[in-house]
Amino acid sequence: MAVDTDGRSLEQEVTTSNVSRRGALLRGVRGRLVLDSQISLSRSNKQEQFLIAWVGELNSPRAGEIGVSAVNHNTIFWMM
Repeated sequence: MAVDTDGRSLEQEVTTSNVSRRGALLRGVRGRLVLDSQISLSRSNKQEQFLIAWVGELNSPRAGEIGVSAVNHNTIFWMM
C-alpha cells in the first residue's frame, strides 16, 4: 500500500524485478508516487515497510517503475 501525490491510498499488484537483499525494482505501478515516502509491500504472507528510493519519469520508458529500499536493514522479506 502507498499514497500517491494527491494523497490517495493505492493498493495494487506489481511485478518485482532486480531483487537484492534490501531492495527491488517494481514495475507496473499505476499512479504518481513521492520519492522518499514509505510504502508497505506484501508477499507470501509477509508484510514490510520500504522507502521509495527512485521513481521512473512520466512519459519515459521507465514510467510505472519504482525502486524501493527496506526500512529494516536486517530484512529477510525477499528470502523464501
